[in-house]
Formats: sequence, structure tokens, C-alpha cells
Amino acid sequence: TEASGIAASRKHPGTLWIHNDSGSDPIVHAVAEDGSSLGSFEIDALAFDWEDMALGPGPDPNHDYLYLGDIGDNLHFRPVVTVHRIPEPDPAVDAGPIAAVESFNLRYPDPGPDSEAMLVDPVTGDILVITKEDSGSRSLIYRAPAGELSTDGTTELQLVGSFDLEPGVFVTAADIDSTGAVVAFRGYNEVWMWERTDIGFEQTFRGDPCRTPSTAEVQGEAIAFAADGFGYFTVSEGSSPDINFVASNIEP
Repeated sequence: TEASGIAASRKHPGTLWIHNDSGSDPIVHAVAEDGSSLGSFEIDALAFDWEDMALGPGPDPNHDYLYLGDIGDNLHFRPVVTVHRIPEPDPAVDAGPIAAVESFNLRYPDPGPDSEAMLVDPVTGDILVITKEDSGSRSLIYRAPAGELSTDGTTELQLVGSFDLEPGVFVTAADIDSTGAVVAFRGYNEVWMWERTDIGFEQTFRGDPCRTPSTAEVQGEAIAFAADGFGYFTVSEGSSPDINFVASNIEP
């Protein structure tokens, strides 16, 4: 009922991963593109406020990993947020608990931002966390370098850019395509995209994004590029929401 993150599997065609946000158990759900259930997997990790998820690289170059972003902070009191990483499960096997979890604690330069958007760079493995809003006028973009991620201690987040927002507009999710060439942010009823121009993203987010189509949703908080790059999925919070797909007529 509170779908807040979505990722499209590359290894298991036609499979989407979805999770709820605050108040839910630490569970990732596998669903088909028509919304039918393919199984649910409980993660051996805390779930304070999971807000976004991403598919990305990890220790084994032959395996994809799911990143679960416990990054929500509506009360603006968390100096440190957490991202959990698990090997992507196989939805064809019996769903059950997953104990192989790595948890990375990330610290903001200034405590307290509320973030609902996260992506993982398929090129470098870096994690990007994007604040929902900063003083009602812009969103701040932070990076956790992959080489500094550790299950011991805390990784310092680095500010790499910002994104000006219209009044009443908030960033609620993000993703990057499987080649690392295009970045997408979404709001409740908006989608913006940037063509990537540099490895560190600092130059990329200095450019103006393109506004791209989005389906009207009650409270849209999730976006994921299709595995082949020919479009993107979105989903809203709410009881049994539709999974929407925007198809691209431009080859990636």
C-alpha cells in the first residue's frame, strides 16, 4: 500500500522488485510486469524508513545487487542514514529470509535532510542520495564513493550538485539506466532526465534536465528504467496501485 521503490531485473526478465516505505517490515517483493506476485523476501536488516531501491554492481562482477535505501527522515533528526545491499534473489525459488546483507551507514555534511531518492552508478558503483527538498527551493545531490563503503564505521557523503525545484515540487525517486548514460529523477507527477556528461556527476547536474512524460499518479514515489533502456516504470503509493510504463521511441 505504500510502494516507494522499484527496480527492474536484468537477470530475470519481466521481474520488478518493489518495497514499501516507513511502517513496513524489511521485505522486498518480486512482481511480474502485470503486477502479479512472484514472491516476497524478508531481509535480515532494520527498516526504519525505506524510501528507494536500486539495482547495481557489487563485490561479485557476475552478480547484480539490490540496494535498499533506508534514507527517509520526515522529522529531520537523522545525521546518519543506511543503505542495505543484498545479492539479487532468484524469484523462481521459494521466497524466504535473506541473511547475506551488507549495511552501509552514510553521514551527511549537515544533519537532518529528508531524502526519498537514491541510485547506484552502474559504472563506478557509487551511491547517490538525493534530498526531497532543501528549504523548499532545491534538492541536494550527495555521493557515497563505492571505494569508501564499509560495513564498519561511517562513509561521509559528498555534495556533488543541486537541482532547483518549482514551489510545491519534491524529488521522490531516482534511477540511472543500465549503461550509466541517463539519470532520471521523479516527483509526485513529474519526471526529469539528464544525459550524463562526467563520471562524478558534478557537470551533469549543472545542465538543465529534460521533462519527460509521466502517468498521473496519486502519490508517485518510485521510478525504474527498463532493463533494455527502452522506457521506464513508475508506481504510486496506495492500495493495489497500477504499474505504469512509459515507452521510449528512441534507441538507448
